[in-house]
Amino acid sequence: MRKNRVLIPIDGSDFSRQILAQVPHFLDSTMNQLILYQVVEEPRPVHIHDSGVDIDIYVDQIENSMQMQMADNLRVDLEQLREAGFEVTAMLDFGERPARNIETVVEENDIDMIAMTTHGRSGLRRIFAGSVAEHVLHHVDVPILLLRPKEALSHDGQQLKVDGKDVEPMLLV
Repeated sequence: MRKNRVLIPIDGSDFSRQILAQVPHFLDSTMNQLILYQVVEEPRPVHIHDSGVDIDIYVDQIENSMQMQMADNLRVDLEQLREAGFEVTAMLDFGERPARNIETVVEENDIDMIAMTTHGRSGLRRIFAGSVAEHVLHHVDVPILLLRPKEALSHDGQQLKVDGKDVEPMLLV
């Protein structure tokens, strides 16, 4: 039996990574495999002229460096998820519009579900700041687990707690 493929978009911030600590409470490791997915701006070649020496750093070198940095940044998270029994991979992509990249990855990689954090913006803040979560909600046809944490999110093993109060994530189908 094939495991469900769960895409977990992150942007590298601690805020976006808060979903990772909660995944084991909502998903069964024997039935789900996780794909941590980050979209970063497309790198550009760099030319450095220093002390009479010309150095060119090419896009593929920058991409490789970024992939190694992502793996290093997520090392602890990956280890914890693997210790919880999950099969986990990390995927780095390049683009200007993360929401569209997520949409494409869902379509092209047979993704069964998305789990992500959201700031929960509304009104003018959402219009001007944009919302990756909102775009994803309106453009993909898979269930989405959205977690809207406060700044200090903690867990006690079963129940999500925000500022000492029980909270429930939103599950949107």
